[in-house]
Amino acid sequence: MSSKKLAYISILVAILALISFIFFDQRVVEYFYSIKGGEVYQFFRYVTKLGQSEYLLIPAIFIFLYFRKKNRTLSLKAGFIFSSIALSGVIVNIIKPTIGRVRPNIYFEKGESGFNFFTISHDFTSFPSGHSATAFALSVTLALLYKQYKYLLIFIACMVAISRVVIIRHYPSDILIGSLIGVVVSIMLYEKYFKKEIHE
Repeated sequence: MSSKKLAYISILVAILALISFIFFDQRVVEYFYSIKGGEVYQFFRYVTKLGQSEYLLIPAIFIFLYFRKKNRTLSLKAGFIFSSIALSGVIVNIIKPTIGRVRPNIYFEKGESGFNFFTISHDFTSFPSGHSATAFALSVTLALLYKQYKYLLIFIACMVAISRVVIIRHYPSDILIGSLIGVVVSIMLYEKYFKKEIHE
């Protein structure tokens, strides 16, 4: 993907996130709060676990180190996965405490909303979604490596991102920006560092 196309996509997603922030975020989470505990909620509680980075980073670094001399291509692929998820996570975890957006479940439980800039409290780490960043970092990375599965992989990432809203941990704008971070990081790493090495 060209840098220009990636820039256009980034701008579009950022605009959609802004529109959601202004018009839709509150309404969407209020709806899912009204059905909390139902079958949909319970289903997405399991789906959301696919976005936990620790389940992915540890196997990736193990494969990278173990196959570094035995299978260079496999090792590089694992390194690519690790790098995409780790770098996405670092970016997300810098933004979260800087912005300090109140999580939607805290709004319903304690009546707090808005932003509390420069805080490390978990209650104020809604923006952006780390699970969404992880899910899209992994899915886009794998899609670049195994193009025949790209639609399935992106679908799974979307499900993970959506789960964060359904279980009332994030607003729609949070998952849009989190997902964008995962996509941009993966594509940039691939184009600059891994594409030539893996496919040489």
